[in-house]
Amino acid sequence: MAKRNSILRPEKLWKFFYNASFLLGILLLVLEVQIFRVTIISYLIPLAVLFVVGILGHFITSRHLDELYPGGNIFLKLVLSCCAWGGIVCYLLMAANFYLANNETEVKTFPIAEKSSLPGPKGHRERRSPVARFDYFGSEKELIFKYPETEKVKRAKSVYIHVKKGALGFDVISEFDAF
Repeated sequence: MAKRNSILRPEKLWKFFYNASFLLGILLLVLEVQIFRVTIISYLIPLAVLFVVGILGHFITSRHLDELYPGGNIFLKLVLSCCAWGGIVCYLLMAANFYLANNETEVKTFPIAEKSSLPGPKGHRERRSPVARFDYFGSEKELIFKYPETEKVKRAKSVYIHVKKGALGFDVISEFDAF
């Protein structure tokens, strides 16, 4: 019986490792979305990183996952790899660009192209957060304001942003307002 437990122990550790990396990847993807909102970058770049790294991770871990989960679905293994490895790498790239950004800021003004709103938190859906979309040198960007700024955003015709150059070359919005 002791020998059987020692055989199962590494298997349990590997399953824990894969589950923990999946949850970490999901958590980091949620944090990455917050960084994405203030980074001037096409959404295709983080998605490409997510899927390319996820598919590469799938090919690297596929045989080991087959041993741990015999008869497992290839789709679920791809989701695991994309969320775990792709999510971690995507967050690391976005965080490196954001947190290692240059300290020099530049103030830029843009006309608002479109306005909309996002629903508020559960139980307060009527407290909609205003959204202002503008064209940042050929790339559409949206700024999400807080609910108390709704009237100011409704009256506004332009936005101004303080922009820093990110470590990977993507601009980072450090501060913004509507006027």
